[in-house]
Amino acid sequence: MNDIDLPSFILHSKLFILHSLQTALLRLIVLFCLLIPSLAFSQQAKIKKPIPEKKNAHLPYACIFEDGAYPATVIQRNSITKDSTVFARIAVEIEGCFVISIKFPKGSKFLQDTLQINDIDDLGNSIIQGKNGNYYVIQAKYEPF
Repeated sequence: MNDIDLPSFILHSKLFILHSLQTALLRLIVLFCLLIPSLAFSQQAKIKKPIPEKKNAHLPYACIFEDGAYPATVIQRNSITKDSTVFARIAVEIEGCFVISIKFPKGSKFLQDTLQINDIDDLGNSIIQGKNGNYYVIQAKYEPF
């Protein structure tokens, strides 16, 4: 049988383990050295664009409506006869958070009514008085028309 020198075997085993640990540690150091620049790049401060001031900042409540036409449900009520008509998904023109016009369908008898301009809240609600004894309850939706 081959006699193995036990102290020499233990010494070689310890050296092998130590070499393996050194190699693993060196690989980890190299890996971290490669990752650090990419981590630093991802942590750089991103330039933020300034938030533009809203046109409607002068109003005492939040108004999300920009100038333009929006779809709305409009309920017309005659204050004298108590009759009412419902218009679904018709355009209302909003400018500076004020409803300035209602785009009634062609041939509607309400096309002739002169409207008093009224503001619209952030939920899209407004009530407009007409000159012919009508008033209009508006529920606008903040979506493209």
